[in-house]
Amino acid sequence: MPLHCGTAKKEITPQIGTNLAGYMKERKAAGIHDPLYTRVFVFSNENDLFIMINLDLVGIDSHYVKLLTKRIWENFSIPKHHVFVHATHTHSGPGGIFDESSLLVTAHPYLNGYLPYTKSIVDHQHNQILAAIDYALKNLEICEVKFGEGVAEGIATNRNNLEASYDHKVSVITFTNKQGEKAIMYHFACHPTILNANNVYISADFPGEVSKALEERSDVNCAMFINGPSADISTRFTRKASTFQEVERIGGKLAQKVIQTSESATAIERPIVRAALYPITLQMRDIPDEKTIKQELKNLQAIYSEKQDKVSVGELRRIASQIEGANCLLQIVKNVKKVNDITTVIQLFRIKHIVFVGIPGEFYFESGEEIATYFDFPLLFAGNTNDQIGYIVPKKYWEKRDYEAYTTLLAPESEDKIKQAVREYLYLFANEGECKDG
Repeated sequence: MPLHCGTAKKEITPQIGTNLAGYMKERKAAGIHDPLYTRVFVFSNENDLFIMINLDLVGIDSHYVKLLTKRIWENFSIPKHHVFVHATHTHSGPGGIFDESSLLVTAHPYLNGYLPYTKSIVDHQHNQILAAIDYALKNLEICEVKFGEGVAEGIATNRNNLEASYDHKVSVITFTNKQGEKAIMYHFACHPTILNANNVYISADFPGEVSKALEERSDVNCAMFINGPSADISTRFTRKASTFQEVERIGGKLAQKVIQTSESATAIERPIVRAALYPITLQMRDIPDEKTIKQELKNLQAIYSEKQDKVSVGELRRIASQIEGANCLLQIVKNVKKVNDITTVIQLFRIKHIVFVGIPGEFYFESGEEIATYFDFPLLFAGNTNDQIGYIVPKKYWEKRDYEAYTTLLAPESEDKIKQAVREYLYLFANEGECKDG
């Protein structure tokens, strides 16, 4: 049976005055620079339906996904393990979407715009997602599928170490119907944080600009961004400013590379879609002594003052982020009491031999690369998928005390446990012949 695909997008822009999420600073939206969307791809093969949902949000927690997948089942009889829910991680979208039971909210109450939980915002988003799914289902068409990989240099780097490995890869899947209309899915690893904590205008940041540029083409009806393993990847050392003009410049540059990559993509014969969800339990970090963290914070502030006029803007931003991280850890020390472990999910979503690996938090680029070396098919890691448990920090970075190590809620062994689990699940797919091309 040939693959059928349907796509749709619906606006989810919140009202002016809404709390913005993404930075350790209280911000209320003073205006709307560009609209936020949910984009939906629905696939049908062999009488099964699968959905990929993309949201211009900083993240979604398990409560959000539980409510959404329940409504999807009630309305369309599509099971939750067939539904992939992904946030782009823009830091200029609405807060109020994380439930008060979320560990991130417990750790950082009223910061990042997480609270207060706003049911009307969540209900509106869910209603728009359901409307998009309904439209996509009613417009399913046989499609030709192509996959390509390119290199998009000059957009992002490791934000803590310019010498660290980062391959600048952009992966593109196109779905073309008989009329020649295309839906594009593009995967790239980078924090959407060109706009900094001083921005008070709603925006999808650079992914919004990329998708806008693609969708303005006469042959493209929908363009979905899937953010890769970008915990330590950003535009810190590549952006020239934190302005909307810079969002347009970098977004336009990536859009151009997505178009070039799509034009050289190769066809996938007999495409088939499969998906699975796997639970995983991770250990909570040990809570450090408050006095120790206060001293570290004092030391970092002294370093910042000393180097303020002596290092690059990017390097100064790195030290500032360590200060933010130490302040975050003080919040964790004060607010998180006895929590032993965190249960969440990992998802595999396969389009023929291409496998999206949905990670429920912020995964390091090198963590994804390490897993990929064991397999001979494309692995597209997607952070901020189906849940948000924060940074998943490799053990070797704990002593460096970068922002990510300060703010993580997980024990140092968690990254190893996730990598092992993902490898085991992928081997199950591979051994069944599920991921072989041809």
